This record gives sequence, structure tokens and C-alpha cells, in this order.
Amino acid sequence: AVSYGNLGVIYRSLGRPSMALFYHNRSLGIYRKSFSGSHPQLAAILTNIGLIYEDTAQYARALALYQRAVKIYRDSLLTSHPHLLKTQQFVQRVSTKLQENT
Repeated sequence: AVSYGNLGVIYRSLGRPSMALFYHNRSLGIYRKSFSGSHPQLAAILTNIGLIYEDTAQYARALALYQRAVKIYRDSLLTSHPHLLKTQQFVQRVSTKLQENT
């Protein structure tokens, strides 16, 4: 699962969102079978998928994934944890983009 996630990150950085989504979704499937629904690794993958949707201007999809990730992080991490704080920033950024595009 880690290797698939890493491949997703690499393909995103190369500007190949469809391949990035493919590998992140493979990783997500493995993690869903391995961890509970509130494991921080699931939130990390959801965030990475959200970043791809944000890159491709699919802001509503990105926002939904970021919000799911925030919920998981809130359930499993301290409120001051950097992953939670960063993902909350993503929620704010995409929310602003959605407001600007309406």
C-alpha cells in the first residue's frame, strides 16, 4: 500500500493525474482492508486524492475528500497535529475556490 501511495505522489508530481489516482485508489483499497475507518493513514490517502482533484479543478470532489480526512484526523489525532492543521487549510483553500467559481 505504501508503494502504491508513493507511486501516486510521483505521478501527481509529474502532472499525470489519472495515473496518480489509479495508484492512490489501489493504496486506499488496501488500507481500507487493513485498518479501521478512523486510521490516520486513510486520511492521508484521502488527502492525497483530494489534492489531485484540486489540481484538476474538481473542487467539490476535493472538498468532500478533505472533509472526510479532517474527520478521521480529529477522531485519531491531537487537535494540534500538523496533518490535521494542514488538511484544515486545504478545506479552507478549496472552499474559497468554490466560492470564487460560483
